[in-house]
Amino acid sequence: MVELNIQKMKLIKNIIYIAVIAFAFVACDGNDSDFDTTAEVKDTSGGLLIIDKTLIGYVVGDNGTYTASGRIPQADVKTTKIDVYKTFTNSSTGESSNENLLTSIDIANITTGVFSTYNADFKYEDLINGLTIGGVALPANDGGLNIGDYWTLRYETTNTAGGVNTNYQTTKVAVGTRFAGTYKVIASNYYRIGVDSGNWDGSTRVIESVDATTYKHIGCGPFEEGSFGYPNEQFHLFFEIDANDKVNLDGIGNTTLLFQPYMSCTSANADFQNTPCDATSNRVIRDDATGKDQIFITYGYYTAGSGPREFYELLEKIVD
Repeated sequence: MVELNIQKMKLIKNIIYIAVIAFAFVACDGNDSDFDTTAEVKDTSGGLLIIDKTLIGYVVGDNGTYTASGRIPQADVKTTKIDVYKTFTNSSTGESSNENLLTSIDIANITTGVFSTYNADFKYEDLINGLTIGGVALPANDGGLNIGDYWTLRYETTNTAGGVNTNYQTTKVAVGTRFAGTYKVIASNYYRIGVDSGNWDGSTRVIESVDATTYKHIGCGPFEEGSFGYPNEQFHLFFEIDANDKVNLDGIGNTTLLFQPYMSCTSANADFQNTPCDATSNRVIRDDATGKDQIFITYGYYTAGSGPREFYELLEKIVD
């Protein structure tokens, strides 16, 4: 009964949400006109934008080009120009920057009753240009950003009637990191005192962003977070990925795993007799085509009186 009631509540919530969105499209121009999204456009006010993505993930260190795009219903009064303004918000302090123009887009090939399209391309240098917080410019390198920082893109449209409108929808460009996500274990090994103790192939591991370059691996070898009744933090492994796609596990908070002294290929190389500590491990391979990035990682811990525990994993990012 509880599950049924929850499903009913979700259904009601979704119906209300759809109704609110439908009302917003009708009411945003201040009259009772609407438009047919498949053919005939009836909106006569001009200036409405239908945004493809209201959230764009900005990946630190990617150095790529991002695109905010959408459609414009063209009717009696036509949209001829879009000005895109940007504002930055620091997630740690809650402070916001001034607002500055990101780009202006002139709309060509306008036909009554047909949707026009727009694309606003930008890179990091475009996002930070002209923005300050408390008189201080934003970091010249995106490595100085915090996870959770974001830009808000606001759209102003100019129409053939001489009007300038602010679109009710905005776009949030949120700062994240490329390698955060859920991964499938493709290959794995666990050696206990030099003896092969099996693998955990096919299971999943979560990699969380800590900051712009640091990640947290949840799970210790085949053991899930909270196994044996241990505190969750005893199953957390921290690592960094540098500009050469090498994985570093030292000097970033790793001290113990399962209450035993932590080992890495750098700090205890001689103890890794069965798992790779050469160039084949502790690295990442980017897959720009599918997003299925791979992480190769070797780590372990040392138990006094019985010796090392060695773990090796090849993780592949799960892409929705």
